[in-house]
Amino acid sequence: MRSGRNRFYLFYTLLLMIVLPILSILAELLLVKNTPAVWKLVGQWFLFWAVGVRLFTAGLNQIARPSFTLQSIFHINNLESGIIVRELGISNVGTGIGGIVSLLLVSWRVPIAFIAAVFLGAAALQHAIKKPVSENQWIALFTDALIFLVLVGFLILSFVE
Repeated sequence: MRSGRNRFYLFYTLLLMIVLPILSILAELLLVKNTPAVWKLVGQWFLFWAVGVRLFTAGLNQIARPSFTLQSIFHINNLESGIIVRELGISNVGTGIGGIVSLLLVSWRVPIAFIAAVFLGAAALQHAIKKPVSENQWIALFTDALIFLVLVGFLILSFVE
């Protein structure tokens, strides 16, 4: 990575979208009696960390510092476009809150998973079409696609149960 900012972005993104969900699943399997099926734990913890906490914090950052998303992710130097990033941030905060609340309200999991899968799948597709040129774009493409696939799997299993 070329800069500390990229390293932090990589670390933070991988922590919230991969490491913490997996550690939470393992902790629940090891420490809690009568755990639900593994696929339900995958849905629960990926929704909480990768959708809830990640989108909530990303949204707050997009609202407070739209220039980071514009310049580091999209390579757009027109800071007047910040209003669009702020609106994306507001949407991310709302979806993130839904993911966080889904930890307590099981009935929210399928609807939030659907909303997040549509968003992250479309975002991954857009990143792929644009052909990533920076580390941050590759990180965004990889993690968006990965969480999209996890959520689609969770949704499929939710409907066949």
